[in-house]
Amino acid sequence: MNVDETFGTSYPLWYYLLNAAIIITVLTVAFLVLRGILRFALKNKERAGSLATKTAAATIEATKQAVANVKSAAASVPSNVQRTQRQDDAYARAAEEIEQAAMHKGLWARAFADAEGNEQKQKALYVRYRAEQIAKEAP
Repeated sequence: MNVDETFGTSYPLWYYLLNAAIIITVLTVAFLVLRGILRFALKNKERAGSLATKTAAATIEATKQAVANVKSAAASVPSNVQRTQRQDDAYARAAEEIEQAAMHKGLWARAFADAEGNEQKQKALYVRYRAEQIAKEAP
């Protein structure tokens, strides 16, 4: 099992914030356009007719609901960021073990065997294996 399976797919914080900003911008523009349509319809009731007014009002209400949904979805971003931070911490801890020559012998040997004697690959595999272990131990 690799770390992605443990933590799920994760992206940097800027990715979530950018997506939330784009969605909010699109919904805001839609809201403003629909508000203009509603104002026009209210000013020109005879020409616009009651159907346009009702449709615009219903669309604005749906847009408001969509904005509320986006805001609630954006509230879940911190949990994804925390998960990513825990994952990064696990990799950092595994790398520190290599720097301090404090590797777990069993994992080090497994990484050596999987790397087929390639020292750089052995270190990379050890970091991956150890980070997975640390992640499983974390709450």
